[in-house]
Order: sequence, then structure tokens, then C-alpha cells
Amino acid sequence: MLARHWFEDHGDLEIVHSALGIRDALEHVRALQPEVVVTDTFGSSTDPTHLGWLREAAPAAALVIFTGYREDQLGGELREMADAVVTKQHDERELVATIRRLTGDR
Repeated sequence: MLARHWFEDHGDLEIVHSALGIRDALEHVRALQPEVVVTDTFGSSTDPTHLGWLREAAPAAALVIFTGYREDQLGGELREMADAVVTKQHDERELVATIRRLTGDR
């Protein structure tokens, strides 16, 4: 919900859906084919399974992990599957800048 609120201040970015869990996310990612998917780690700092599912559902989407873990706590495979990692220690400027970088928007 915090990230949704952050994006309200950036009218050039559109939230197409906020998922309540991985099943909801997969359904909507398949249907909407967003440019960027922002996801948490779903409680695991090492398991990249959900990133693989998201990649399959929207192969062209950039995957951003937005996590409370420090980046050095994340497993290598998880980091490698993501296009970017933004830790929750940062404010919305870092997340927005990352999304803009990945979509080519400045």
C-alpha cells in the first residue's frame, strides 16, 4: 500500500494492479503484460521460484524486487533473475528512478 501511495505523486507512472499474492499477481501479469513488475520476495531471501513464474507470465516485463532484506542478504539466483533490486530502506525516489531507468523514461 505504501508503494501505491508513493506512485500517486508520479502521474507519469501507472499502477495497473496491486496483487494480494502470487496467484493474483500471475493472473493479472498474464492479462495486462505490464512493462515493469515490482515484487517482494514473499518471505524468502533465496527462493527465486516466483520470479520464474512472473518471467513466464510476462516475458518482456522488467522485474524489480522491492524488499526489506538488505541486498547482501539475497541469494545470488534471486538477484540474477531480477532486473533490479531496491531495498525498502530507500524512499520512493529510488524505486521510481529504477522503474524509469528500466523503461527508458527519464
